[in-house]
Amino acid sequence: MRIIILFCSITLCFMITELNAQSIQWVMDEEKGYDVPIGICSWKDIATGKYYAEMEEHYTDYEVDTKLVKAIDNLPVDAAELSIDVYFGAWCGDSKEQLPHFLKIMEQSLLLQKTEVVYIGCDREKKAGELDISEVNIEFVPTFIFLLDGKEIGRIVEVPQGTSEQSILNILKSIK
Repeated sequence: MRIIILFCSITLCFMITELNAQSIQWVMDEEKGYDVPIGICSWKDIATGKYYAEMEEHYTDYEVDTKLVKAIDNLPVDAAELSIDVYFGAWCGDSKEQLPHFLKIMEQSLLLQKTEVVYIGCDREKKAGELDISEVNIEFVPTFIFLLDGKEIGRIVEVPQGTSEQSILNILKSIK
């Protein structure tokens, strides 16, 4: 019995590794002259590109509004039911600015730390390689799609109105 459990565990690990390996592709962005991640990727993947120095600068310079983060954390929202899909282009100036802001807010928000976040890299045509994202209708990047139990409850497209914290708070306050 232990051998079967061990075999199943090893098989599952290989399947997860294979799934992750198939998710991300690196594609040369001809305009920028560097490879960009396309498809589902992790923040670790994002942090390996030539574009990352600019993202790091935006991260360092961003001042999080801690009062709004506390307001986000005080909302009656179950993090297990909440997820966020982040569509971005590593070639895009708005993505290189807004993703680090989002990450810094996430690091300070207890609610967002417990929330599942999926990063999806897009090319200039707003396609994610082998991953079909046509149903989510991405016109501009970055697009942050907030989902409750898999149903969209709001988006932040390109640049938030006001601050990112305020936009996140407004979306999450709409949950009844």
